[in-house]
Amino acid sequence: MPIVLRKYNVAYFPVPKVACTSIKHLFFFLEHGRNFENFIDSAGIKRHIHNSWHPTLSSSRDDWSCAANMHRIVIVRDPVDRFISAYRNRVLFHKELSETTVDIEKSQILGVRPDPDLNEFIDSLELYRALSPVIRHHTHPQTCFIGHTMDYFSKVYRFEELDRLASDLCERTGLPVVLPHKQKGIGGELPSISSKRIEKILEFYSGDYALLKGLYPPEPARHKYAIGIKEFFRSFGKSIPF
Repeated sequence: MPIVLRKYNVAYFPVPKVACTSIKHLFFFLEHGRNFENFIDSAGIKRHIHNSWHPTLSSSRDDWSCAANMHRIVIVRDPVDRFISAYRNRVLFHKELSETTVDIEKSQILGVRPDPDLNEFIDSLELYRALSPVIRHHTHPQTCFIGHTMDYFSKVYRFEELDRLASDLCERTGLPVVLPHKQKGIGGELPSISSKRIEKILEFYSGDYALLKGLYPPEPARHKYAIGIKEFFRSFGKSIPF
């Protein structure tokens, strides 16, 4: 479901691992005039922007009628970059596949071990998705959240165009807009990815690449990771953000 700002006639369609948390915090501020703060509810459950204000759900366009006459925006990302970001953030940083988080008996039945390295994660992606709903959610193709065509959206931003999004929102709302960086990942080097594994990721996200063919063709991703992810990160001196 989109996040709707009726005051500004804007609807945002969130996609996990595409600056989703940061944009939700921004939209909460634009709607309420204050920053969102995590809190503990009366049942002792920790509440954050996703489970207390606006969850990101897979949906069909039948669910989007509330935004039919609005300025509809979406942000998209290279699928392989997004996959690597999901691994860094959900597996390495949040430890969603650690022994203290997953069902160990289920992991043994599936034949996968906790805390996989990147190569293990790629090789057994389908099994890790079955093991963890959080991993499954964050590695769902972008098409699960925005469909298979872009014709519905008034404006489509590439992930690298967040500054342009901020500028456009500033113009539309008349407010200074600064995008917060809310998600984190583990920095440093990752092991190189073999061409066979890169092809597996490309195949898994083939629907996304079909959707984004004018924005993110697969060849640049194939070339970028073919040189070895260590060398790629070293050449920029930093990890991929978000």
